[in-house]
Amino acid sequence: LVLRQPGVQIYNSIVNASQLQAMIDQKSTGMTSILHIQSLDGRTALEALAGVRYFAVDADNAASVPYGYAKQPLGSRRKLALYENQYPLPFGFTTDTVISREDYEALSPAARDLVMLRAAVTEESNNTVESGQGQRGSAEADKTKQGRTAVSVQTGETGPAQSAGLRTTDGKEEEDSILREELTFEPGDGVTRNDSRLVTGKKGGSLSASYKKKAGYECYLSLEGLRLLSGRSLSAEASVETDGISKRILMSAANSAYTRGNDAYIVNLGTASGDGTGTLQLLLPEGICVSLEKSELLYLPMADYEEKVKRLSEVSLQHVTFDGDSVIGEVSLDSPRYMVFQIPYSGGWAIEVNGKQKRPERADLCYLGVRLEEGTSQIRLVYHSLGLRAGILCSSAGLVLFAAAFALSARRRRLRKAGNDRTHVV
Repeated sequence: LVLRQPGVQIYNSIVNASQLQAMIDQKSTGMTSILHIQSLDGRTALEALAGVRYFAVDADNAASVPYGYAKQPLGSRRKLALYENQYPLPFGFTTDTVISREDYEALSPAARDLVMLRAAVTEESNNTVESGQGQRGSAEADKTKQGRTAVSVQTGETGPAQSAGLRTTDGKEEEDSILREELTFEPGDGVTRNDSRLVTGKKGGSLSASYKKKAGYECYLSLEGLRLLSGRSLSAEASVETDGISKRILMSAANSAYTRGNDAYIVNLGTASGDGTGTLQLLLPEGICVSLEKSELLYLPMADYEEKVKRLSEVSLQHVTFDGDSVIGEVSLDSPRYMVFQIPYSGGWAIEVNGKQKRPERADLCYLGVRLEEGTSQIRLVYHSLGLRAGILCSSAGLVLFAAAFALSARRRRLRKAGNDRTHVV
């Protein structure tokens, strides 16, 4: 809040590798370098999955508040307004549906956000999920038509630990509900365009386009092939501006030590309350050459957002306590489900379910997940710093060797002194 940023601040060496890669995969503009995650750009689904309950913005930028937040701020100070999420996801929410990383990556960027509000993204490939045996009823056939397939898989000692009864989806149902429209920017003063190359003059320049606002849809601007080709420095900042919204995009040159290696970005333009037309501007700084290969608008329907959040919230971790590097809670399930914790995935986490070790999984690209069976489960998460045990052993061995070397050196000095004394007496 002090730094006037809308999201969580993560700096330098504590940036989680899973979060970093997720920001690149999701084409987020909130990562300003490989060392700094600024925000999730107010993208409703991503904010919800992260467990965000409050959103802070400059009072004159209220249009960038995600969908589902109270219309009136809780309060404001020094032109900074704080809004409360009306549909926050609980810690340790669950779903009965999963989507493989392979199927997830086959979706359009906007559809990826939408499908995660129903299905947990798992790292397994399609080949690791086996269809259940037996006859299929008409209800199951209907689910297959919608992009869902009921599955029954075996839990084994090797490979991904599966839970029987979870459903898998290829995401087509969400993909079909996304509206996509091409967008053509017209260069204005200060910008010279040659195919996909844009060159700005001494005072910078801008491109503009008109776009449709659709009631009940969250609108994303998708920019592909946006690269910094040349300029006075190894980075340059572009801005996207529309009615009441101003967003920044930090572009890095390919030879910059801090480049993320990405050239595609998604900018959230907010959710329209009614149909209309807006004007969109892409502002570029002075003296640069960039490429822009494709731009389009993606519209995500928000009509059933509350229902999707409600389904994820129905069954969650209860009686949660946090103690140092551990989390304890319990959950009662009528059927197998997949639980997602709003904790960045790391190899240092261990999960115990009813006293037995359970394999932690990477869920929703960057969070900690686990498959749970039917019944009541006591869950304990424990974090151990990677390499800590080896470091302690190495340090202990070093201290022992140091003590031994010191004792040996002291003994040699005593023997040398004793020898000198005998020589002196003779």
